[in-house]
Amino acid sequence: MTKQSPLIDSGAPEQRSETPAVARQAVPEAAQSVDAPEAAGAIGVFIAALDKAARARRLYQANNPVYRGFLAGLQAATQALWEQLGSLFLTVEEQVFRWHDRTFPAGEGRESLPFLFYRDGVRFIAFLPGFEDEIEAFLGLLAQARLLDQRADEDLVTLLWQAQFVNFQYTYVDALAEGLSVPEGTGLHTVRPVPPEPAAPAGPAPPEPYAVQQGELTVPQIVSRADFNETLYFLERSELELLNREMEREQRRDLRADVLNALFDRLEEPLPERQAEIIRILRQLLPTFLGAGELRYVTRILSELSAILQKGAMAEAERSAAEAVYRELSEPAVLSQLLVAMESGSIDPDGSELGGFLEHLGPSAMPLLLRSIETTSVVALKDRLRQAMRGLAQRHRAELIGLLRADSPEVLRGAARLCAQLGIAEAIPPLTELLKSTHVESRRLAIEALTQLRSASALEALRGALKDADRDVRVAAARGLAAANYGPARATLESVVSSRTLRAADLTEKIAFFEAFGSVAGLESTALLDRLLNGRRLLQRESPEIRACAAMALGRIGSPAARASLLKASGDSSPMVRNAVANALRMEGHGS
Repeated sequence: MTKQSPLIDSGAPEQRSETPAVARQAVPEAAQSVDAPEAAGAIGVFIAALDKAARARRLYQANNPVYRGFLAGLQAATQALWEQLGSLFLTVEEQVFRWHDRTFPAGEGRESLPFLFYRDGVRFIAFLPGFEDEIEAFLGLLAQARLLDQRADEDLVTLLWQAQFVNFQYTYVDALAEGLSVPEGTGLHTVRPVPPEPAAPAGPAPPEPYAVQQGELTVPQIVSRADFNETLYFLERSELELLNREMEREQRRDLRADVLNALFDRLEEPLPERQAEIIRILRQLLPTFLGAGELRYVTRILSELSAILQKGAMAEAERSAAEAVYRELSEPAVLSQLLVAMESGSIDPDGSELGGFLEHLGPSAMPLLLRSIETTSVVALKDRLRQAMRGLAQRHRAELIGLLRADSPEVLRGAARLCAQLGIAEAIPPLTELLKSTHVESRRLAIEALTQLRSASALEALRGALKDADRDVRVAAARGLAAANYGPARATLESVVSSRTLRAADLTEKIAFFEAFGSVAGLESTALLDRLLNGRRLLQRESPEIRACAAMALGRIGSPAARASLLKASGDSSPMVRNAVANALRMEGHGS
């Protein structure tokens, strides 16, 4: 039995023809007469664009930029189709659409677009000019049809009938009745019963039913109350409790996890065709789980697939297909949607499954993750991303070092900090090169990272930055050398503290350089600091700031000569100098 769209059959959906052949006659023969290679190419592009847009509509909201891009591609393909054909009539088969003798697949297996129509009995579809105005509503209907349960009252045909599309037509065949014939009845053989004893007449007897007149058994003669002579509860209490427990356990059962277990059990078997099919299924499941925020299933798939890859149980083709899964998940278009969902709270950033998921991402995800770490205001998400990023960077050190040349300040900042935290010595050359950047912020980031690395080459780069044009860079470099007690920088620091340039600097820079000098100065440097603290220049003494800084440096040296110089200045007339001397004497080794 068939059911047609309103334009093919103007009746209600209950009006049906007698045989499926009527549905085939509903497709205009004139429209099927074109068979040019150009037309076939336009049809192929149109069907491929329709399939991609339908999949995107399932994964994204209607206002999502990714979906809007696929929608624009479909509209362009539709316009190109009308340049080749006045209308498009297709036969729906189980896995392909057919146009004359040409077939056009759209997806695979039960997830394919042809199967969605075929499953609910749609055997012919037609697209007419003007369909481009109904595309968005049509894609929304397909997404809704994907979610319908097989046991639901509605199906795709019902949705199509309710939508009342003007430029989309269809012919429907009752899938249950298609190709079936109703067998003739053969009758029942009955045993004629022994007639019961007649009862005392109480009036005119009613006429016997026709079945009784023909000698057939009546219900009271076939079914007796004795057949139901059972206890009120046909199971014992313990049996009922066991049954209830089993029912509750079945209701709590994680069916998705069981299905995934079954798939991975089969994936370990060395059957290439089956392995390829299972990988295709997993690639279809991953975006579905991601869109729903079911990260625990995504992580489960990635973990199990990784374990199987490590066992080497796949041939080269299937292994390449499995590895492509990880590359696809690391694409910015996929990952950005996930990060937006986490930032908005749709997915709990404290969930343990998030860390497991991020551990499986490839190096292409690193820039987006670093940028998110630097820009997000969600503390829990920032911590989780940092933890995951450390593992990702350990596996892809070369890619991380390459990000030290990134144009994005956020990515550069995150890469420099991560290289320093992980102690990646290979990052020192690009960080040193970064000190030559015209961007002050980049030079500051390089100083911060080199200070944490603390190798000889890193500290030597800091020594070269002591004369940087930016005050903050110079101060950071001096503090880094002071923290590392880098002796080879002594001569450079001595020339700076003796120069007129430092005397024109602010107090913060003076303190940074004198502390650095004091941390690396030897006994021979005490005389220089004593002259700055207690000496005179052309009958004038140094400024209180320079003398106070010299006192702090002497306190770091800790020699008897340094202590004697400090005691000499303990009664200085300047409060700043006296306080600095007192603090220096209280340092370790100079306690008073």
